[in-house]
Amino acid sequence: MTKVALKGLGLHKARAVLTTLAVVIGVAMISGAYVVSDTMLSAANSLSGSAYDNTDAVVTKHQAFSTGSDTVGTAVTVKPDVLQKVRSLPQVAAATGDVTEQAKLIDKKGKVIGSGPYFAVGLDPVNGKNLTPFKLTQGHFATTSSEVVVDKGTADKQHYKLGDQIKVSAIGPVKSYTIVGITKWGSVDNFGTATAAIFTLPEAQAMFHKGNAYNSILVGARSGVSPEQLRATLKTQLGSDVTIQSAKKQDRFTLDGLTSFVKIIRGILVGFGMVSIFVGAFIIFNTLSITVAQRIRELAMLRTVGASRRQVMRSVVGEAAVMGVLGRSSAFCSASPSPRVCRRS
Repeated sequence: MTKVALKGLGLHKARAVLTTLAVVIGVAMISGAYVVSDTMLSAANSLSGSAYDNTDAVVTKHQAFSTGSDTVGTAVTVKPDVLQKVRSLPQVAAATGDVTEQAKLIDKKGKVIGSGPYFAVGLDPVNGKNLTPFKLTQGHFATTSSEVVVDKGTADKQHYKLGDQIKVSAIGPVKSYTIVGITKWGSVDNFGTATAAIFTLPEAQAMFHKGNAYNSILVGARSGVSPEQLRATLKTQLGSDVTIQSAKKQDRFTLDGLTSFVKIIRGILVGFGMVSIFVGAFIIFNTLSITVAQRIRELAMLRTVGASRRQVMRSVVGEAAVMGVLGRSSAFCSASPSPRVCRRS
């Protein structure tokens, strides 16, 4: 009966191919949705790790209520005396003031580079070098008010190199800066549609009207002190005027929003996949029903020559199983980026 089932597939090639294709499309949609979304989530988690792993605590000004995510030029600031107090604590290995806002890079044709978010960071390269996610691939961090470091993705796409001039739009008139460094985000070279501009800390304070204050203070624990112990000490020593959080919870780069967006995209893709599976199942059911109806004489002949009801049923189910296995394997091969996974399937 196995030979009969295989011969039946060979005699009806078009039917078998179209039925298998229905399986391929449905399974590929689901597999592709998870492969793509998991890849995106992995990238988002990598960004989050690169951004926050080196910072054990973040000190911000206490706010009675949230002012939302758009705080450019209006963020409540932390005074310099708080930074001095943090640095004096024995549990602290490093502490630096941080200004993280938004500023747009302007290309040589006068157009905004990327579609956001547009990160603008004030960095103290002496005290904050180990607390920043930005790692230089060329040049050095900005040391004067006329210098800027840009992300590697922007430099590659727009063909910028060290020494070139680039315009930046923030609060007030557009200003030109000299590119003195090119950076990546941890191990990530490309930020996608996002851009990054890293200035000196005083330049960022002036650009966003901070005076001598900061958006937050980034703190690293001394060896032997856990992040939890550090945050507990900071809460005790600094009082209720400030809020102490982990860097990931404070999320100054709003990466939680990216992760949530990826999960929404996965839900949409899986939804389309489920529709495709339903349509494919409906097509397969109807195809097999019609096939069985058309093959009544053939199946009756098998019964006449001695095939049992179970054997006839097994031949029909066997054809369906072969098409299902072939469709599944083809779908996994098309959706999987790894040849090893394809071979295993």
